[in-house]
Amino acid sequence: MNRSLMNKYSYHLLQSNKNEYIGIFLKIITIRKYKALHDKMVAKFHRCTKIVLGKCGSKDAAFLIQNAFPITEDYLDHIHTLQGNPLTLHATTAKTVVDCLNNNLMLNKRGVKLFFADIDRLFQLMVNHFNAQNADDNSSNVSDSTDQTTTSPKADEKR
Repeated sequence: MNRSLMNKYSYHLLQSNKNEYIGIFLKIITIRKYKALHDKMVAKFHRCTKIVLGKCGSKDAAFLIQNAFPITEDYLDHIHTLQGNPLTLHATTAKTVVDCLNNNLMLNKRGVKLFFADIDRLFQLMVNHFNAQNADDNSSNVSDSTDQTTTSPKADEKR
């Protein structure tokens, strides 16, 4: 992807409980652009799991669950910091983001496609890559499950 385009957005890294090598990236963007869409979905469905509105650091932000995609640390170039400390999410926001992502991953496994990226295919490609690398080392295979994520200590990433 064009590096200048990647620099426009911030991302939050969620680490898989079952896979230490692959995380899930969520796009973070200013809230004003997605608040109306979020509110429209809440009015229609009484909840919205594709977009989470919350706090990132001290600012209001929209977390685009629908834009989530798997990633390895090979593609991370730095941690987004504020005054030298990794930027963190408000605890309530972090819980909501993880709950919505886990809900959408569960629905995705049932065949309901809520993500723009083909996360199952991308995740499997990464698993196959790690398994091929580890075959010579007789290491245990990387799990191929994208179930259950938690917030990473690496907090927010900005590319």
